[in-house]
This record gives sequence, C-alpha cells and structure tokens, in this order.
Amino acid sequence: MSHTWPQRAAQSEAHHVAWLTDGPTRDDDGGVWSWANAGGRGFPYLEAAGLLLSLHCEALVREGPDPAIHADGARIVQWILPRLDGGVVEHKGARYAFDTAIVVASLDRWVAASDDDSLAVRGAVAGGRRFLATCVEQQVGQRGHPKDGHWSREFGPHLLKLAVAMEHPCLDGLANHFLRTCWDGERFHIHADSQSWYAHAHAYALEGLLALRARGHSIDMSVVDAGLDTLRRTVSESGTSTDVAAQLIRLGLLRGWSAEDEGLNGAWERVASRARVDGGVLYRDDSPDVNTWATVFTVQAHRWSRIGADPSWLA
Repeated sequence: MSHTWPQRAAQSEAHHVAWLTDGPTRDDDGGVWSWANAGGRGFPYLEAAGLLLSLHCEALVREGPDPAIHADGARIVQWILPRLDGGVVEHKGARYAFDTAIVVASLDRWVAASDDDSLAVRGAVAGGRRFLATCVEQQVGQRGHPKDGHWSREFGPHLLKLAVAMEHPCLDGLANHFLRTCWDGERFHIHADSQSWYAHAHAYALEGLLALRARGHSIDMSVVDAGLDTLRRTVSESGTSTDVAAQLIRLGLLRGWSAEDEGLNGAWERVASRARVDGGVLYRDDSPDVNTWATVFTVQAHRWSRIGADPSWLA
C-alpha cells in the first residue's frame, strides 16, 4: 500500500485545497474559521488563517503562479491585517506568542510570494516580531490571561516554532533552554513545571528544532529522532488527532523516511480514514468537526510526498 501514497498525492492535495479555499470554514470576507460541522462553523481563527496563507505562498513559490491561489491569499491577508493589534494576535483578551509567530511567518512569506510589499504588511511583520522577541526574552508564552498551565499559554517548547517567523539573537539559546527544562529523553513536557506532555505541542517542538536547524542553528538531531520515535508510537498505538498524524508525516519526510516506513504508512492511514468526500478532514474519529488546520497539515504532507519536503516552508 505504501507506494500508492505519492501517486495519490496530487489528486488528494487538490481536493483538500479546494475545501480550504471555498469550503464551509471560509466566510464572504475571506476569513478562515477553525472548523465546521453540521451545526455551523467554529470561530474565526487567525492562526488557521496564517497556516493557510503560508500553504498558499509555498504553492506560489515552489510550483509557480496560480491566479486562484494568489487571489485567495490576497483575501486572507486583507482579512488578517485589521484583526491584528500592532502585528500581534489577540484572542479572548490574551496576546499569544505562538499564534503571532504563525501569522507573522505567513505575512512575511506573502511579501516574497506576491507583489504585495505594502507598508501595512511590513508594519505588521515588524510589530509582531518585536512582540515575539520580548516574549522570548521575558520567558512568557502570552500576555493578558492568567497562567493556568495550559500548554498554549505557557513558555513551553512549542515556542521553538517561533523560528519560522524570525531570525533574532533571542532564539540562540532557546533549544538548549527547553532541552534542559522540558526534555526527558523521549518527549517534551508542556512546560518546565509540568510532567505532562501533549503530542500536538511535542510535534511543534520538533518542527521548531528542524526550523532552527534550517536557519543554521546547531541542533542535536538525536533529540529530534528520539522525539519522532515517541510520536510514531503515539500515532500507532492511540486514536490521536489528525493534526498529529499529519505532523508526523511532515516530520518523517523532513528526516528522509522512506515511503515504505511503517510509521508513515500508519499515519497516512489515520489521515485517510478521516478524510471527507468534500475535501475536509475530521479532527478525530469521535468528533463531528471538520478541521481547518489539520487539513492544512494534510495538504502539506501530500505536497511534500509529491515534490519533496522543505523545512523553510513549515506551515
């Protein structure tokens, strides 16, 4: 079965992209929502918008001009910009470092992939990067929400993925910091004061290490490979979410795993079992939510299996 995945990639990829561009998680203003189900849509989600914009930018740069993709990218940009606060993503009163990094990376990529070199886009990128630098320097994951231990609000190893958004001296010691405080030899804990781990955040940490390596930082690849082994077991042995399975595929492709790798096949089967006929991807087997970011990750997994993995385009 393994040899069929690259053969299916182009067709499956196009089907998913059509859902992301014109499906039920999009609104008339170009907005990107978190998920859709029989009851409607979730919520407008800037992080998901950034992920989709980065995916579009990769297509424009790596595969050439596409008027439909360019037009949708422009719509997303115009939806994102007025919703930022000085380049920063705010959600329910909190200003998030991770979400800001995803959006900043997407806007920066848009400048390179399109003819849009507007002051508004450049100003948002610059403002977001200033915010990110202060978060790293002061070791905070967000501002404006009481600390409650939730991984997305903590100064945790998922923030290694800030490397997709910036080149800054503050990143120099970030990998070593989280290796000292959160790595147990198999997995990254969600933050320094926790013994818990979350596969999605763990995968982000591994993606961040590979993004740092692509930017020229010295990274201990034995950590990446040990973390990947943990992720492979998790996807194989549990009903983990689709985004984690698609993240495993992307990470495995970045590490040069062969198409016959058992871990890749298991992850592909998990993703394929949740793909809907309309092109969206369910979040879990027991969830009615057809999920935007899981579908973005799935598209990139298909694309990379078809044209090659590239860490500089990690969505």
